[in-house]
Amino acid sequence: MASDTHAASAPNRTAKLRRYLRFVDDNFGIDELAHVSTDADDTAGYYEDSYWAYHFVHSKEGAIHMALNPSGTFDRAGYYGQPCIVERVMRDTHAHDVLELAMGRGFSSRYLAAQHPGRAFTGIDLTAKHVRAARREAQPQPNVSFLQANFHDLPFADESFDLLFVIESLCHSNDLAQALHEAHRVLRPGGRFIVIDGFRTGDAETHGEAWATAATLVERSMSVDRFFDRNAFLASADQTGFACETHNNLSQAILPTLRRYEDRALQYYESRLMNTLFRWFLPRNMLQNSVAGALMPLTIEEGIHSYDQITLRKC
Repeated sequence: MASDTHAASAPNRTAKLRRYLRFVDDNFGIDELAHVSTDADDTAGYYEDSYWAYHFVHSKEGAIHMALNPSGTFDRAGYYGQPCIVERVMRDTHAHDVLELAMGRGFSSRYLAAQHPGRAFTGIDLTAKHVRAARREAQPQPNVSFLQANFHDLPFADESFDLLFVIESLCHSNDLAQALHEAHRVLRPGGRFIVIDGFRTGDAETHGEAWATAATLVERSMSVDRFFDRNAFLASADQTGFACETHNNLSQAILPTLRRYEDRALQYYESRLMNTLFRWFLPRNMLQNSVAGALMPLTIEEGIHSYDQITLRKC
């Protein structure tokens, strides 16, 4: 992405990182933010508090995930990139019964249900406000339903679905083995599980202390304890009884969305008036999104984090 004016050489990226870390420390306290709790209740609270920020700042259509813009220019149509990936797998495998884990406001499942009225879609989410919004917005669609549930303990019988997918949410799991076990249990033999999420690519500490701190702050600011190591995730999936069918690195495609976040984070950090007003009136969980907004473009460019699509097949 040589044409991207945000892109920087490694030395300039490090200088930008140190500047952004000072902003984060001044606003939230690096040590305090690095040790925030990220259990299921905290995650639900994070999304409850961030609901209107996602609606007004991110996507009024209800997308919570990042847009996929491989052209390098932000386009809101990119929010349909992830459900279109699911759609291709669904068509290739003739999947009929589809389950979305942690569906947010149901953006992806509602889109897929509208495109495929002859197939059945179900979505689950921890956050009550998400479930209410998804149900409200899906009222004209009889082939999609939503309920409040935890993907570590799915309320479905064995072998209920042909296809499962999760977008930017498996990272919240505090027990990956259990989450994978439940996904495997409710899938029919040969069924697919599509995971689209952020991952760690290796040991952040090898990039230096500041980069390791940045990686942690990106994750904690989004109520994630730690992104899963990509290779360790694939090994866990294999141990659960999944085979990796496809693995695509989509990191470059999310950079235009991340650049929008970075610009808005800087507006907040650099405006004393905006900073003061927002801190008075908005929840801390909502404001913490600015941390990932500022730092994640850098951790992606540095190669510490990646954004991947992994399709697993139940053996």
